[in-house]
Amino acid sequence: MKKFFIAFIGSLMLFNYTNAQSDNGNKFKQVWHSSLSDFVKGNLVNAGMDIDGDGWGEFLVWDVTTQTYLLYEAFADDQYHIVYRDNELLNFFDLDRDGKLELVKIHQDAATLQQWMTIHEWNGKNLNADFSGGFLEPVKTTNRIPRSFWYGIAEGHGFDRGVWDFKDLDGDQDWDIIAVDAKLTVWGGQVVRWNEGTIINILEMTNFDTESPQISLRYTSGSLANGMRFFGVYNSYIDIDKDGLMDNIFVSDHAQTLMGIRTAGNDQYDPIVVSRLSDALFYHLPSWPIVADFDGDALEDIFFGDLDGQVWYTQAYQDFQSTLSDYNILLLNRVVPKQSEPGATNMCIGGHLGDQDGDGKPDIYFFSKDINSLIDIEYQGGFAGELSSFSFTYTKMYFPNGDLMNATMWEMQTGARYGFPLLDMDGDGKRELILGAVDTDNMVTRGIPTLYILESEHQAITAVNKTCSALPEHFRLLQNYPNPFNPATTIEFTLTKPGLVTITIYDINGRLVRNLLCEQCPAGHQTVVWNAKDNNHENICSGVYFCVFNSPDFRATKKMMLIR
Repeated sequence: MKKFFIAFIGSLMLFNYTNAQSDNGNKFKQVWHSSLSDFVKGNLVNAGMDIDGDGWGEFLVWDVTTQTYLLYEAFADDQYHIVYRDNELLNFFDLDRDGKLELVKIHQDAATLQQWMTIHEWNGKNLNADFSGGFLEPVKTTNRIPRSFWYGIAEGHGFDRGVWDFKDLDGDQDWDIIAVDAKLTVWGGQVVRWNEGTIINILEMTNFDTESPQISLRYTSGSLANGMRFFGVYNSYIDIDKDGLMDNIFVSDHAQTLMGIRTAGNDQYDPIVVSRLSDALFYHLPSWPIVADFDGDALEDIFFGDLDGQVWYTQAYQDFQSTLSDYNILLLNRVVPKQSEPGATNMCIGGHLGDQDGDGKPDIYFFSKDINSLIDIEYQGGFAGELSSFSFTYTKMYFPNGDLMNATMWEMQTGARYGFPLLDMDGDGKRELILGAVDTDNMVTRGIPTLYILESEHQAITAVNKTCSALPEHFRLLQNYPNPFNPATTIEFTLTKPGLVTITIYDINGRLVRNLLCEQCPAGHQTVVWNAKDNNHENICSGVYFCVFNSPDFRATKKMMLIR
């Protein structure tokens, strides 16, 4: 049996993972909800940001039908309000790496279907006390970049505004853009994106000038099978061959399909590997691939859920052909009871990695419509491909009127790349999850999508007082947020008096990764951001890292988890 060891940097002790960690119960309660009366369908696009730097967390939701984006921000304990609304928003990325998130928009001309991208940046202003004067007034806007300029593909295809991501895959410090494309079809007199084929493109932004970005097409998969539904292509990042470059693993929720694209070098990508899994084993894959080395054997563990209530496991076998084969994929567990029709109601949706109860054990979160429950799968130690290495906790969901949610997640789908779980957005020391639901059990008569926030009942981190301006009474190193994180995380600390502060990052084996901070700091509350790079400014791989804080009067260590 493989064992997972953690290096405790402060005392340089090694101890078994399962014996060293307490279990905080994995209990959640509903603390907030908001009905989206003008939404038809919805996706949680991003969560856990702090765009305006005021200490309150934000999350972004998107309605695929009305093309409406809403940005919510916490303003008190368990209280959230809408601070921004848009109809052409894509997501937030720090494209020029200045520490501020840019707002990326995708525009489309209704008559010609011409699409282009614009980039905007926060103007440095927070909301007023009466919630007026939104902080996302754009101050940077790119020239229109027609899709035909940088997509390089035939007309009749269009891209979805929600299936995008910016990563440096090949380590050349330029942004590589992962964009999923689908053929446009006329259906019922309207132009729709449907099952007419999918294309996965990798573009490159070769400068950091958000006013005049230079974007080129570096890779296209070519048209994939018509059965590969456009709105259900999810990806995660993995260094499959251990060459230090970031590769892509994709899941399609319409066909039983796993895919991989290996980054072969600077602007070089191998042809896509498509594995159409056996119908006897899989029934649609509506979850993100969860990629992390759970058991410390230097091999990435990969988990994903299916529409028949099952969770599957495979390992990174150095190449995508082996990793994605039926032979190497194991059934971890059926987490939802078998129904008469596969996929009728017992879907296992989402799939996100976190540690919301703060007990140091990584958790995988799924949601099931059939049993109306958040499913918390917590790693307890041992080989990550064995059922005995995990515990399973179910949290029932209820509507505000007390009725059991009997059609949860039918139209309000959570599960975008950074969707849930989240950091502690409202500063009460308890981490949150966001879920979406529709109050109906009828596919024809759709109810109103509603957002729900679940909060861990365990106080995992120290709450931050956002109203007191007095100097702190104690030295503190707070838990980084978000955690797990990708691509960057914020480290918070407080000083009761000025002094020299050093912050150093180590890996799980005690090796130095990054000298993050060494300077005189004033008394008060401080933050520093780590971008998951080492001292050579190279991207580091997924895994557990330790933040070691030193000052003349205080020393502390925090464990962090990076998920690529």
